[in-house]
Amino acid sequence: MNDKLTVWEGMTMADITDRIKSALGQVRKRAKRNLATTAHKEASQFLEKGRKKYNSKDYKLAAKFFQKAVDADTRYAMAHYYLGLARYKLNDSAGAHRSWETTIELDSGSDAAIKADKKLEQHKKRTNRSVNQLEDRIKNR
Repeated sequence: MNDKLTVWEGMTMADITDRIKSALGQVRKRAKRNLATTAHKEASQFLEKGRKKYNSKDYKLAAKFFQKAVDADTRYAMAHYYLGLARYKLNDSAGAHRSWETTIELDSGSDAAIKADKKLEQHKKRTNRSVNQLEDRIKNR
């Protein structure tokens, strides 16, 4: 008991308060990491279920699993990317764009963000081609 008290000898109340605040800060950081890890694990499980449904062309159910992954871990860029893929297959272009843009915002240098950027570019080219074809048809009437 005396050994523990000697640690505090010679310290001011301000020093003791600073040590306690520092220790509490470390506890908060660890707790946050543990919670984030649990949420990410859950999101990863939903993502994997969604991939299986997506690969079997059940895009509606895949989108539901991808949405659950996003809800479990809102910062999971890959989940947003896959949600965009499913939405696009379900003819929800605006939703797909939002998901892909979110992917890029969350983790701009990641593989998911690079893929999302490519999808956005491909869609933009397709849209421009369609607009040009429509304009040509109108002109040739």
